[in-house]
Amino acid sequence: MEPLLARSNVQHYLWPRDVRDALELLAQHAGTARLVGGGTDLALHPPAGVTTLVDLSRLPMAYVTDRGGDVVIGATTTLTAMATNPLLAGFAGGVLPTALGQIGSPALRNLATIGGHLARGRLSDLVPVLLVLDAVVHVVDDREHTVPLVEFLASPRDDRPTVITEVVLPAARRDAASGFVRFSRTGYDFAMLNCAASLDVDGARIVAARLAVGETPALAQRVAEVEDALIGHSIDDGCIAEAVHIARRVVVTGDDQRASAGYRTQLVEVAVRRCLHLAVGDPEVAP
Repeated sequence: MEPLLARSNVQHYLWPRDVRDALELLAQHAGTARLVGGGTDLALHPPAGVTTLVDLSRLPMAYVTDRGGDVVIGATTTLTAMATNPLLAGFAGGVLPTALGQIGSPALRNLATIGGHLARGRLSDLVPVLLVLDAVVHVVDDREHTVPLVEFLASPRDDRPTVITEVVLPAARRDAASGFVRFSRTGYDFAMLNCAASLDVDGARIVAARLAVGETPALAQRVAEVEDALIGHSIDDGCIAEAVHIARRVVVTGDDQRASAGYRTQLVEVAVRRCLHLAVGDPEVAP
């Protein structure tokens, strides 16, 4: 953390005894304190006006475990630890390790934590996968509670001190047929667009569907219109073509330094098509 401290206004670097202590430290330094997970985002973007960092790395929150069939991931678990964990390797066809292996560099994945990754609320290849797996987030603020990831990402997080403690993947998604694709200019660059899909298939018929598109350049969101169109149909070229058509029409894209809105719209078509084929194990369209 020394390079970060040298380039910022940080005066205090604190290690809390537990989660409640972390919340108290945030409250004591209201408006000028920031939590630290792996510190990768803070190192790249030293926070203006922040004088106190509260480091969670010494708390016992680095684990991946089975809890009644659910897979529970502690907030300070690194992306590398997740990518190599056998519980996640067998969950929903291993889509999460597949996505994790494409996030940044190995050095970044060795430090970045799932809690810190979600807390920053931007630029994520992990969020679309977690969304289609119906992930829920355990948080502690003025109380301990659990919220669906989609609600957590949509809620303001600056109104009161909050600590993410766990991310849970429900057992109901364990055997889902899932896929993930991303497009970027280089292997280590942020994505220009990404897509994740998770399907429940009974025979050849889709009985439940979840699809998320992200980096549009907005953070990933579920695409309900595509999900509704898939349910009840056989997963074939015609079904996928209709899903692609709907996605192109409803997914809103924009411009940024990585890609234009028009180019992203073209990528939406390719991403949705590839993702759905990959989810049902079609090797012909593997990126």
